[in-house]
Amino acid sequence: MSIAKIIKKLPQTYASDVKVNLINIFESGPVEGLSVEQVYGIALTAGYALGNEQMLNAIRADAKLHIEEAHADACKMAVVLMAMNNMYYRFTKDLLEDSEIKSMESNLSMELLSKHNINDEDFEVFCLAASIIGGCKWCIAVHSKKLTKRGMSKIGLRNIARIVSVINAAVSALELEGMRSYDFASRGPNL
Repeated sequence: MSIAKIIKKLPQTYASDVKVNLINIFESGPVEGLSVEQVYGIALTAGYALGNEQMLNAIRADAKLHIEEAHADACKMAVVLMAMNNMYYRFTKDLLEDSEIKSMESNLSMELLSKHNINDEDFEVFCLAASIIGGCKWCIAVHSKKLTKRGMSKIGLRNIARIVSVINAAVSALELEGMRSYDFASRGPNL
């Protein structure tokens, strides 16, 4: 399975925009503001975070051609760390109205943030991708700021969200296609 096979598998009736966007990201040349390794790392991070095995296997097949095993491991690290951090910081920084708790140290081990064995910018990209999926405003701001300080353009930041969003939509379409369905026929007002 590859991303190209996923594109063919998605229905034209309600996922045509997703198909076009996957083609634009993965088949139409470079994605502005991101390296090829970052694009496939973002996709792999999204695949792991979203947990759809069919999509993950397609991404993994293509990613193996563009990234090393250390990057794949870093994608997993980013997903797991951000699952913890996104939940914790969404609660303490975004949802909770208690200033005393907001100012407390997290007391969470986060050693892997510095022990990922890849380029720091790439790891921040993967953390941002996972945080977008996790929906943590605070973590998104922290990782975006770190990337901006490293020189990432605004279009690069936008494209991280774009890739994650398109993969999320593709997963939704695949899941709809996998559901047991029956023909839908309007019955009219009398039935």
